[in-house]
Amino acid sequence: MELNAARDFAHWWTESLTAHGCKRAVVAGSVRRGKPRPKDIEIVALADWNKDLAGNPFSHSLDTWVANQEHLRTIKGKGATARYYQLRDTIAEYTIDLFIADERNFGLIYLIRTGSADFSHAVASQANRAGYHLHHGNLCAGYDPRLRHSAQTSPCRQYDPTPTPEEADVFEILGIRAPAPKDRNGPDDIKPAP
Repeated sequence: MELNAARDFAHWWTESLTAHGCKRAVVAGSVRRGKPRPKDIEIVALADWNKDLAGNPFSHSLDTWVANQEHLRTIKGKGATARYYQLRDTIAEYTIDLFIADERNFGLIYLIRTGSADFSHAVASQANRAGYHLHHGNLCAGYDPRLRHSAQTSPCRQYDPTPTPEEADVFEILGIRAPAPKDRNGPDDIKPAP
């Protein structure tokens, strides 16, 4: 898919999601990074987990809305705890990856889902160096390189995740500059903040 077409589809998605119970929906992934031929569309949505605009639980509203779109097919995700949906537009033949965030982790999810994958891995490594780790979409204080990865979850059980409501919060907490999305290619793009 060409970038301009992907941007148009992504704009439709963000507008539709905010009209159906999301407080905010933004374009992430290769479309945000301006890649000439995105393979899919990634959207990060800030959900109102309590109620949607019709008074229903948000997950119910989203599942119903998707089911009522004749051209959409759910590949992954559904139900009250879903934080990730993969949808397929059967007419335009593209995939939508929809990541559901809350106010506490929106910035981190947006940063990670903008990518690139190599850049996101480098951010996770920087978080470890700064004494944090990523767990279930949250930035959590506490990292011990001597522990196995699975054991890094204990600080999340003991402490509240560090709030990252905006992308800028993540960069500030980790002490790194915020490169433009088009410049997020890998570890070489992680630079200390001035």
